[in-house]
Amino acid sequence: MAKNRKYYTRSLSPRVLVVAIVNNNNPYPSDWCAYIDSVHGNNHDEDYENITENGTELPHDIAKLLFPNLELTYKWRD
Repeated sequence: MAKNRKYYTRSLSPRVLVVAIVNNNNPYPSDWCAYIDSVHGNNHDEDYENITENGTELPHDIAKLLFPNLELTYKWRD
């Protein structure tokens, strides 16, 4: 897990987790992206790291619906 990143999670069901990552690229503007994947559902606090490494990147149109505050604050990573 990188120091310059913040992670936000959204559970769509006990076995589906979405993770948004904000990259703090100081002095450049911060950007964000989001990934989705299935999980065991035992502990989302531990599951999120696997999703950032192996999950599928969400399209911007879907990610901004799940994380509207990130959309208002940060630039989407292209």
